[in-house]
Amino acid sequence: MGDPKARAGCAKSFLVVVNAAAVVLSLAAIIFGFVILYSDVTIALVSSFPQWILYVIIVFNGFVFFLSILGLIAGCGASKAAVVVFVVFSLLTLLVQIIAVVFAMLYANGIAVTDSLNDFAVDLQTQLETTLIDMAVDEPAEWLPTVETFDCCGVDFEANYEWPNYAGYNATTFIDALQVDHVNPQPDGSLVSCAAGREELYEILALYPTLNATALQVAEDAPVIGSTEEPYFCKDKISKRAQEWTTYIAAVIGVLLFIQVISTTAACYLLCGATVSQGGFKQDKEGNAGDLAGFQSGGNDMAY
Repeated sequence: MGDPKARAGCAKSFLVVVNAAAVVLSLAAIIFGFVILYSDVTIALVSSFPQWILYVIIVFNGFVFFLSILGLIAGCGASKAAVVVFVVFSLLTLLVQIIAVVFAMLYANGIAVTDSLNDFAVDLQTQLETTLIDMAVDEPAEWLPTVETFDCCGVDFEANYEWPNYAGYNATTFIDALQVDHVNPQPDGSLVSCAAGREELYEILALYPTLNATALQVAEDAPVIGSTEEPYFCKDKISKRAQEWTTYIAAVIGVLLFIQVISTTAACYLLCGATVSQGGFKQDKEGNAGDLAGFQSGGNDMAY
């Protein structure tokens, strides 16, 4: 079974080490997010994502920082209340993460889930489309790193019909704003031309000024913008990249979840399994305290 004091000591040490590392990493992520948002520092891969993702990263790591501070307090044995709050939030976070990861992996691999989650995913895709269009039209300096990172052109076919919603654009200039030539991310640094895709889009929008099923079918059959082997549009490229990264993301998240499970278990042991005399927070039984006092008294009598 082992020495209870030793188990409590190991639990505290694990909590301190893991949460100290989490404090440093989460704080670094928060600082990184603010630097990218409010300074002139640019990183191609990070700049390719909408700003709201950086806000999500900052908020999420702020919560991780708060939770890790509680974990440090728990590991130091300074507050029983902190341990209780840490355990509650850890269990809730574990549940949310497990559900989110399972459904994200299912959806990323094209496996149908519930209708409500499918609708939620569609809403996210619509929001992503709007964000990318706004970036291409209003912030071309940020749009260029996006297309360079994912080696893509435009947002998606439907986005090209959104030009009436943007003042100062007609169908042609709107297509030109979305389909920009860029540098290939491969080592050769060659220029990637979106000219062939632009020409196909010019022709389709001229024939079908209003988006309909026929226009969608023509786009799917087009040799460039309808290619399935090498997606043309950025939304398709991002989806393909996400599916390729699914295994690696799942592995990393699995490791993090395992560490969090161990941390939560260690905190629960300190809270419910280890007594105060053993280094935990569970009250010692009165009988044990009396036996200990009697043993000490008997020892003194024997000395006499």
